[in-house]
Amino acid sequence: MKKLLLLSLTLVMALGLNAQMANEVISQIGFRNMGPGFMTGRISDIAKDPTDPSTWYVAVASGNVWKTENNGTTWQPIFEHYGSFSTGCITVDPKNPQTIWLGTGENQSQRSASWGDGVYKSTDGGQHWQHMGLTQSEHIGKILIDPRDSDTVYVASQGPLWKAGGDRGLYKTTDGGKTWNAVLQVSEHTGITDVVQDPNNPDVLYAASYQRRRHVGILIAGGPEARIYKSTDAGATWNTLSNGLPGGDLGRIALAISPQRSEVVYALISGKDPQSGGFYRSENAGGSWVKKNDYSVVDPQYYGEIFCDPHRFDHVYAMDVMVHYTTNGGDSFERLNSRYRHGDNHEMEFDPQDPNYMMIGGDGGIYESWDRGGTWKYHSNLPIMQFYRVGIDNAKPFYNVYGGTQDNCTHYAAVRNITRHGITNADWKMVIGGDGFQARVDPDDPNIVYGQYQYAGIVRFDKRTGQRIDIQPQPAATDDALRWHWDSPLVLSPHNSKRLYYAAQRIFKSDDRGDSWQPISGDLSRNENRNERKVMGKLWPPEAVYKNVFTSPYGTIVALSESPIQEGLIVAGTDDGLIQITENDGAQWRQVDQIKGVPQKAYVADVFTSNHDPKTIYAVFNNHKEGDYKPYFVKSIDGGKSWRSINSGIQPGHTGWSIVEDHSDPDLLFAATEFGLYASVNGGAQWTQMRGGLPTIAFRDLEIHKGEHDLIAASFGRGMYVLDDYSALRELDNPKADRIFPIKNTWQFFEKGDIGYGRKGNMGDDFYSADNPEYGAKIRVYVQSSIASLSQKRKADSSRYPSAEELKAEDFEQGPKRFVSISDAQGVTRALIPVSGQGFQEVVWDLHTQIRSSDGEYKRELSFVAPGTYTAQLVSLYAGHYQKLGNSQSFQVNDLEISEEKPAPNRFGFYTQVAQSSMQAEALGDTIDDLLKTLKSKKEAFLAAGKATQLAGLDHSRKQLLELRYQLYGNETKRKRFQYYLPGIYNRLDRVLDNQWESTQITQTQRDNFSLAQKQLTELEKAVAGVKTDF
Repeated sequence: MKKLLLLSLTLVMALGLNAQMANEVISQIGFRNMGPGFMTGRISDIAKDPTDPSTWYVAVASGNVWKTENNGTTWQPIFEHYGSFSTGCITVDPKNPQTIWLGTGENQSQRSASWGDGVYKSTDGGQHWQHMGLTQSEHIGKILIDPRDSDTVYVASQGPLWKAGGDRGLYKTTDGGKTWNAVLQVSEHTGITDVVQDPNNPDVLYAASYQRRRHVGILIAGGPEARIYKSTDAGATWNTLSNGLPGGDLGRIALAISPQRSEVVYALISGKDPQSGGFYRSENAGGSWVKKNDYSVVDPQYYGEIFCDPHRFDHVYAMDVMVHYTTNGGDSFERLNSRYRHGDNHEMEFDPQDPNYMMIGGDGGIYESWDRGGTWKYHSNLPIMQFYRVGIDNAKPFYNVYGGTQDNCTHYAAVRNITRHGITNADWKMVIGGDGFQARVDPDDPNIVYGQYQYAGIVRFDKRTGQRIDIQPQPAATDDALRWHWDSPLVLSPHNSKRLYYAAQRIFKSDDRGDSWQPISGDLSRNENRNERKVMGKLWPPEAVYKNVFTSPYGTIVALSESPIQEGLIVAGTDDGLIQITENDGAQWRQVDQIKGVPQKAYVADVFTSNHDPKTIYAVFNNHKEGDYKPYFVKSIDGGKSWRSINSGIQPGHTGWSIVEDHSDPDLLFAATEFGLYASVNGGAQWTQMRGGLPTIAFRDLEIHKGEHDLIAASFGRGMYVLDDYSALRELDNPKADRIFPIKNTWQFFEKGDIGYGRKGNMGDDFYSADNPEYGAKIRVYVQSSIASLSQKRKADSSRYPSAEELKAEDFEQGPKRFVSISDAQGVTRALIPVSGQGFQEVVWDLHTQIRSSDGEYKRELSFVAPGTYTAQLVSLYAGHYQKLGNSQSFQVNDLEISEEKPAPNRFGFYTQVAQSSMQAEALGDTIDDLLKTLKSKKEAFLAAGKATQLAGLDHSRKQLLELRYQLYGNETKRKRFQYYLPGIYNRLDRVLDNQWESTQITQTQRDNFSLAQKQLTELEKAVAGVKTDF
């Protein structure tokens, strides 16, 4: 019994150690951001420091908050690890510009809008943030600060987009956010989208209510509760304004007050048609209104803010696909010049000192103009791209990463390059324009790319020619109309590189790269009429405000996967909650209608067929468009006949988007959610969030590059992320006290400087580039053991006072150190890389080695080691004892042969010889300098002693040594007079040695130079030895 108990206890302890190590490694293993910084991403709001116009705060729709203190030359993210990543508005306190108020949740109602968790406040310029409440607001449209009192703040909350209720309405605090009062509320369906304040009387407020709702395939962008309100007592009471304003159902309303005449108020109103909406103007503080123009924005759920020119009366700008503006109070509207500028505009800023300046923020980032929009400067250094999808290819030596983006096309770039500058904007190339989605690449020919744009637009793109061929399947004359989703799923068969599967409400198959298509299914959705669904408690007529405008059809296939191990086994998921399975390439389909614990009609965000077992299927359901933010990850091990939840460890509210399974370990899974990435090492039984190098951000899609063991993650607001070589995560089920994880074979090459030296070359501080992987071999270690120093041991024993000898031993002791030792195939140590502390750590060996001088010290570093097999071993060095810790791992260092210039044979041996000769020359130089110092000291002693007869001999020896020093380092007399002189011995060696940093070649000139230097060095050593110094 005791043995059994001991065994059980040992097992529990081992499992605990395993879980501890797994959680630590998963949470810390580091991701790398690839950017890009061009065509950046959706800007919600911009606020400038009124006392320092070079300081800006930028609220990004789904990319956190960024700050610049130098007019956009450089940027820092300042809101990366809080409860939200989606932001709608940001405001600087005019009395104290270090105080910043932030409203989270995008202030648009777009299909991909994420939600927030209320209001945040910073009192130190964005360094730290405090959550100030209104957690259930989800989407905040505007924040106003009373210019008389910094503690009085108004928050216009649109409220939840996907459900009723929440913190919805206009809220006011008078104690700096400690408490809030709802001063204007309409209903559980209607919030406040805009609020403006009379600059001459801050007690006068105007507010616009907004009734809207979204669900899967459904949009109601207005209703009868949308109105304009006015308060003259700081929000205590409100009146509905109606004189001259339209009634009935209205959509989003934007408000602005003239800065020149505050009794002039403007309203841009969206309605069911141009007659019910338009641009309105009041000249009597809202007492009555005149419709000035039928102009309304293209899509008011996405656009609809207006801004007054602070320098020109009746000049008003409206944010739209293209910015429209009036110079006459709305009598007419014109388009602002958008040449060389992205459309889809959301925010505008002016300069109170410069009437010709304007700034615009939109889906493409930030633009500035100093000539009222005549020309534009673009800030291409904000890495906030919103990626929907990610794809990869098999290009060599470095594969490409492809990403489809929100309103910014589909692009690709190599996962790394061989320059010292990193991955620049110029490294990214375009596949196809529009809103980008999935890109699939021919596994046998990385030049052939299948690229998508919105609503299933698809082309076959040839990188070599730039040719794009439209290959979208078309319905036959007798077919039903095809219902293509905004983000239609595309699969390239793992069994046939020319075979494609593409889905609308039915699935199409092509065996000729998309030249022709055949349907292999009927309608696999529920095919329900979305117009018969009640929204906000009722059925809405066809005339409802912007009903379903620019919204995906309902009843479509949105997830698709073919088994990599069983041809013809295909799993499809629909936007109305169905999973459909065929095992014979579409001949018969089996439907999964309901899974326990999952809402019946939840959107199927992803399906994944196992790399190891055809009966294992994973599915991700996403129900956030019903206001349900729970994660729904499920797994079947019997071909979809039964399912079980695998959500444990994924935080509540982290609704899911994607799942992938490792190709080597069936228990290793990765999950993408709205608020981060997760990994499981036990088949989904338990998940741990991955945090290394990641902000709080949504991830929509995942890919694994099987050849490189990389995980690539598409973030929706911070660009593309890569986990380089995640193979360490396969080793977490076998804990050891100390260990080195498997090390990926690494390339050896020379980092190029295409634009100059250094990371940014000569391009200036605003030049953007993302990180390459660190050059060399990445080594991941886990240190469990501890090494106690004498001091630590003594402090642990308080039973006696230490002796003087013991304390002296502590003072003399060199503390315990750990290293990763790198040795070559012959067992020769080539590098020692320090490792500090315990737990999981990542270090990099840069493939350099140091060679020893004759005195045994490591003195000269070479730029590379010889290609071959190397072994990494964790070691400790303490009190003169060298001890190996845990296991070792071997890996290859390979030359990256990318040109016809083949590496010289035995280059490592050659440069080792040169380095040794260089150290020999250095030592000889030190000897000469020491002898000169000796002679100088003797001269001073002889002069003091009156021994002038010795001075001539001393001077002769000194001149001899100086002449020999010239032979070693070059003729200093000529050098300082800018005359030509022959290189010294050391100069010759140094020139040869420098070549190692730029080339794998050894020229005959270099060999000759080295040979000459060796010969001269030998002669010089003899000459120095012959100089008389013993006077």
